[in-house]
Amino acid sequence: MASSSRSQLLWSYASTVSNTLMQAASAVVLTRFVAPAEYGLVALAMLCCRFPNYLSQLGMSRAVIQKPNLSEGNIRAAFTLSMGLGTAGCVIIAGLSPLLASFFREPRLIFVLLFMSLNFVFQGALLVSGGLLRRALKMRELAVVDTLSYLISTFAIGLPVALKGYGAWAIVASTVTQTLIAAMLYFAVSPHSLRPTFRLADYDHIVAFGGKATATSLVEGIGGSIDTLAIGRFSDAFSVGLFNRSALLMQLPVQNLSNGLTQVLFSRFSRESELGSSNSFDLLVRCQTVFLAIIFPLCAGASGAASCIVLTIYGSRWAPAIPLFAVLSAAVAADVSFHLPGIQMEALGRFRHKMAVQLIYAIFIAGGVYLSISKGLVMVGMTLTGLQLCRSLGLHFYTAKYLNRSFMAMMSSWTPGLIGALVVGGGIGFVASAFHRLPGAPPVLQLIACILTGLGVSSIFYGTFYRHSVFDPVMQMIRIRRAEEPGRIGVE
Repeated sequence: MASSSRSQLLWSYASTVSNTLMQAASAVVLTRFVAPAEYGLVALAMLCCRFPNYLSQLGMSRAVIQKPNLSEGNIRAAFTLSMGLGTAGCVIIAGLSPLLASFFREPRLIFVLLFMSLNFVFQGALLVSGGLLRRALKMRELAVVDTLSYLISTFAIGLPVALKGYGAWAIVASTVTQTLIAAMLYFAVSPHSLRPTFRLADYDHIVAFGGKATATSLVEGIGGSIDTLAIGRFSDAFSVGLFNRSALLMQLPVQNLSNGLTQVLFSRFSRESELGSSNSFDLLVRCQTVFLAIIFPLCAGASGAASCIVLTIYGSRWAPAIPLFAVLSAAVAADVSFHLPGIQMEALGRFRHKMAVQLIYAIFIAGGVYLSISKGLVMVGMTLTGLQLCRSLGLHFYTAKYLNRSFMAMMSSWTPGLIGALVVGGGIGFVASAFHRLPGAPPVLQLIACILTGLGVSSIFYGTFYRHSVFDPVMQMIRIRRAEEPGRIGVE
């Protein structure tokens, strides 16, 4: 991979590591001051905002990134739409807040939604600047902005509010101010015209591509939200909080790793697609081989070390989340395997197959969650895992078919990750079980031992059996020193 691309990945992952560490520190502190029911209240508010948020964004950022010849008029059109739709989303959520609070039987939701609705406006303000930065692959600027916005909103605003005992409002304040700060910093780094445009030609590509992206994301969001919707409707805020925090404990680091890679790859997928299906397929397989070789063992190890992770990060009052977290770690692995083929199909402008897979998944997940929720949250997690795996396999099949390759050739990218998951998960599970036989061993000591075991076992395994396809690419991505000669790595 060229030196510039390697530098982009290094900066992207510098932001990933920074945000992951800050999120971990925030979780360790905030969770001890915010009860599960308070987290559940915010989770319901975010659920209510999720669907209008897809519509208000209209895929603006991705449309700005994807368009081959972006004009000043296109930029003005994207900003005009994003601000107009963001404002409309704010008004709609604020107006519907009493009905939504009644649906979930949670009166406090009204005031939380009124405040959270401001996020629509702030999100609309950052979409175009963020898209321009990603289009230009300015990963250093993105890393600095994302880190600063999270640092200020979480530790300078959210944490003090939590320490004062305001519970859910600490999370609300942190969430809303992070978007506002990011919007201001994005624009400062990548300014653009704020003047609206009424020239219809400027909107053609933005609306056409963005509309398809939004429709796909909306269906995807429905499938990804039905579990929380069902739990919130048929259970209580405590169960929503327990489920939400158990899922996020695994989702956040995995999403950070995924976002760090895809910030670079969406633009590269878009450019490679212009060269033909062979280039697109080769890039996708190389990227996914490395990506899943990291993600699958990470999720397997987290499942094996569920007890010490939950007790160390969340504290003893979150002990009921341990079996749920173990199951949801597998669900996250199944979910994230869907990600890169989805990005590839979007970069190619092929939304129909992805939409079909998402619609089928949404239908099955609705029925699956409804049938399993009476048997407990762990059963819901197991249902999610199975259905997410089926969804991912379906999209892999369609992607391979469109790129004129076999399904088995596509699935070959899973092999190192699956074997690595068995090896790493087994090693961590052995260490965790050994500590369980030691009375009084502190959870943090168990966690450190599990982390060291995972790093050691994965390094030895991949360095021995998958050095060229996994070990060397990962080492090149995380190596700080620049190589004098650009080398070929797995995400070339």
